[in-house]
Amino acid sequence: MHQFVEHFAPSDSLPQYGDGVFETMLATGAEIYHWRYHWARLQSSCQRLGIAVPVHDELLAELQKRLQQAGHALAVVKMLVSRGAGLRGYRTHADTPSYIHISVAPYAFNDKLYQGLSLRVCQTRLAKQPLLAGMKHCNRLEYLLARREPADAAFDEGLLLDYDDQLIEGLISNVFVVNGRRVSTPDLAQAGVAGTFRAYLLQHLPTCGYQVAVEDLTLDDVIAAEGVFLTNATHGVMPVKAIDGRPDYQPINKTLNAAEAIRQLTEHPSL
Repeated sequence: MHQFVEHFAPSDSLPQYGDGVFETMLATGAEIYHWRYHWARLQSSCQRLGIAVPVHDELLAELQKRLQQAGHALAVVKMLVSRGAGLRGYRTHADTPSYIHISVAPYAFNDKLYQGLSLRVCQTRLAKQPLLAGMKHCNRLEYLLARREPADAAFDEGLLLDYDDQLIEGLISNVFVVNGRRVSTPDLAQAGVAGTFRAYLLQHLPTCGYQVAVEDLTLDDVIAAEGVFLTNATHGVMPVKAIDGRPDYQPINKTLNAAEAIRQLTEHPSL
């Protein structure tokens, strides 16, 4: 049960409270890359928040129609899903449809992203909230604060830790470390966004001869790894070449090649 809207009313709980979820998706022509992973996360997130789950076939048909109308060979689609208008004091109506806003923009890949990223460690820390962990919900104030840190403009991406110094993710990415044929990524049970490309790699890499692990990781684990890369739904796999404040991270060609080898297995549209 859902309705498509061109804008959200001021009374809607998404602009009021950030009460909603969103998906940022890459599309080639009218086809959404990794749609099944986006749908799985959207469905799960709506169920966890008690938002009406959109009807799959109607939603996908609308997305494809918008993409056909836009006519871009490569596009980024942003879809926001709201609970709709609520009551005062954070109370909500029962059995209301979800409200969906879709926007489409042309996109082009930046080759720099695949030549090695320079990272910084954000001063802003992520709080633990297992009830929200994994979801791409519309409350992103921690990330906005981290992005506004003065050092941000000098780096390609920021790494986010929690208050126990555990590595969680990048500002707009998930983190992976490579050691031989073993690939690890942080456990997101307490905080962070479980990205769709992360979900894809966790499923796909074992079929390519890699052992994958979801576990607690620290910056020291990143520094000691043979290879480090970031992922997100738009860019795919992005190797890391430098981390600010950690001169002991000295990547060599082998380090970048470890990430590039995995990138080549993904059949990402940037290849």
